Amino acid sequence: MASSTDNFAPLPPQAPATTSNPPSHPSVLTLSSLPHYESAATISPSQPPSPDPSTPSLEFQLQTLQKRLAALQTENATLRAENSHLKSQTTILQSSLTKAETENAAFTEQVRILEMFFYNPHVTMGVVELCETERGKDIRVLIVNDVDITTPNGVGMIVKQGTLCRDVYDQAWFEFWYQKYTEAMTNGKGKVTFEADHTEPNGRRVTIQTEIQYLGVVNGLPRFSNIIQDRSDHFAVVRALQESEERLRLALSNTNDGLWDAHFGHAPDFASCRLLEMYGFKEDESEALFNWFRQSDYFHPEDREMAIEAHKAHLSGKTDRYEIRFRAKVRSGQYRWFHARGRVIERDASGAPVRFIGTSIDCTEQRQLEDDVQNADRRMRQILNLAPVGIIQWSLDEKMVFANKAAIRMCGRLDDGEFAEAKMLESWGYQLGEIIHPEDVERVKKGLRDSSRDLTPFSTMFRSKPRR
Repeated sequence: MASSTDNFAPLPPQAPATTSNPPSHPSVLTLSSLPHYESAATISPSQPPSPDPSTPSLEFQLQTLQKRLAALQTENATLRAENSHLKSQTTILQSSLTKAETENAAFTEQVRILEMFFYNPHVTMGVVELCETERGKDIRVLIVNDVDITTPNGVGMIVKQGTLCRDVYDQAWFEFWYQKYTEAMTNGKGKVTFEADHTEPNGRRVTIQTEIQYLGVVNGLPRFSNIIQDRSDHFAVVRALQESEERLRLALSNTNDGLWDAHFGHAPDFASCRLLEMYGFKEDESEALFNWFRQSDYFHPEDREMAIEAHKAHLSGKTDRYEIRFRAKVRSGQYRWFHARGRVIERDASGAPVRFIGTSIDCTEQRQLEDDVQNADRRMRQILNLAPVGIIQWSLDEKMVFANKAAIRMCGRLDDGEFAEAKMLESWGYQLGEIIHPEDVERVKKGLRDSSRDLTPFSTMFRSKPRR
């Protein structure tokens, strides 16, 4: 039995059934009692119902369903694409939001810094424009922070928004500022920076630095920003440094010392004029001189190893000071003696040298004089050692610093044939009491003291202690 009337055509109504008149055919089913039908229908199993021409065929219904399915699939694909696009847009919006938040935080910080700067009691900031009034040219204040303002002669001023500078400046001070604003507008740079000395109401002299920036023309009037700040401390340091450098320059120009300042790549190396002159270079050839120092044949072959080791030892921190005497080649190709002193005055966090400063002097003539003195002393000793009389040199602290061969033999320190330079040197430093008889020591000492005090010769006789 079917569950719906949609599969059957309606049948004509039948006469009501009674218990006294049962159906004429036992196999006929009556549907008049079913609630979903308004009229009864009788179906005979031996006679199937004929199809209703108005009912769509199954094939048509299947095609319709397939079309609807295809349409739903197309719609689903469209929705998926739109969903993917929305996700992409959401990602872009989130990225834009994050960027906007970052930019807003940076802007907020800039505003905070600007406010700190703008309301700094030591800095005057403002915006002005050049204008014309019935009195002629003038300067109108558009924006200014709340700070004390004075003229160069110490007169205090009240400047606020809308102030005309002719009302608060004297004529000279007004003309000065008007000229500076005009210069910033016409010099092609768009700004002017200058310093001026002021006297504050309390009498304190200060140096004021001003920077004027040309902002362009607004409503037909040229507009400018200005920043005015007290730079007294800064310029005091600058002046002190300049004075110190001038004193150093004068000192170096009056001495034989040459100054060098090596920065190991952190800044230009410096060589004083005297140092350049020593090596045969011109005043503007500092870089060439330091390149000369780096040449392999700069040091004399006999001094090269010693000089390089001393240099390395100090740069590595093994020595507190750098001081050596060495021979080095100058520009003419000649080797000359130099005495260099220096120190690393700055190192980085790792201990590597950053700045190495020192002096050098050309000591060629001094070295030659020392050699001459040593040679003369050697010849004199040789002559004195040939003298038949004893010759002794005493120091003021009663030490014998020299004795010739005859004196040493007389004092019993050497036998004949034992004299040698080494033995004579070993005799230096003997106290008087070690070579003079105890009974004669005080008399000899007194004679030495009197002779030293009066710068007069003295003569005496004494007995020497025999060598034990």
